Amino acid sequence: MGRGGGGGGFRGGGGGRSSGGFHSSGRSSHSGRSGGGGGGRGGMGGGFGGPRPPRPPRGPRVVHHFHYGPRRTVVYLGGGGGGGVGCASFLIVLVLVIILLASFSALSGRESNVINGDVVEQYAVDVCKEQFTENDYGAVFVIAVGNTPDDEYISCTYRTNVADIMDDYVDYFYDAYDEYYQDDVGKQVGLALSKTAERIVRDGVEPYRGQSFSNKAYKDELDYFTTVTTLRDGMEEFYDATGIQMYVLVTEYKSFYKDYTSSTASNVLSNIIKVVLICVTVVVVLVIAVRFWKAKKKQKNIEDENTAKILNTPLESFGDVELDNLQKKYDSADEGKKE
Repeated sequence: MGRGGGGGGFRGGGGGRSSGGFHSSGRSSHSGRSGGGGGGRGGMGGGFGGPRPPRPPRGPRVVHHFHYGPRRTVVYLGGGGGGGVGCASFLIVLVLVIILLASFSALSGRESNVINGDVVEQYAVDVCKEQFTENDYGAVFVIAVGNTPDDEYISCTYRTNVADIMDDYVDYFYDAYDEYYQDDVGKQVGLALSKTAERIVRDGVEPYRGQSFSNKAYKDELDYFTTVTTLRDGMEEFYDATGIQMYVLVTEYKSFYKDYTSSTASNVLSNIIKVVLICVTVVVVLVIAVRFWKAKKKQKNIEDENTAKILNTPLESFGDVELDNLQKKYDSADEGKKE
């Protein structure tokens, strides 16, 4: 994925890469970029180069959170006849619906014109791995643009060694990025970094020490940076306030999403299997429970019928016969003794 910084590339101090622990967040950002004159990266089918128009009305902020494993499924079972056949039919329909919904979800994530936030955040983690070692104090800010210029997803990713500062101020940085909307994206990011740095200094946060600074730690693949002076100033102010080197990348979503769809599809398939197994287990347990309950109820009904039959039978109907039989039994016993 060869990533460079502003033409010359950037690497943090120290050698080697580490998977390490990462913190990653992101959100959709409908910024209204337009495809101005010929800019953009070569071989990308046109790109979205050039400045963007005045900012359109912005919708409500959307924050994407990671979640793992299947979502909770609530199963409602209706009564009525049919027993096992009805439950089996319900199971088949339920499994088919889950598979169908999961398939649609997987396919939508694989389409290049639909930005999958999880994919962008996975990509940002890989960029962070490439740009910084586990001992560097670094963070990556990725702006991923969809097939339409007004569709983008932004993600800030950093290692756990800078989480003490970044966790507290990443949302503030996002808000500043929204506030300082500019035709020049480089200027917008720079102003957002400057405002965040001012807030951090005002809060008296102690910066990290030991990370070298580069004012070329950025890459604009879509020519969204009209100038880089404000961006560089903002990166330096943020570094002075935190000791963290920020790497900024603007790219098209379709330039990297295919590298992640196979793993995403595999995760989706794994989740489908988990959901199906859970549903099958739940339905089987319910079927067994229902059959046990029906059998127990049937037995109780039989016992209740026998009890009611006995209680409703007049005593005279079986009293005389039993007394005669008992009398005959004692008479026979007495005759045996006399002999």
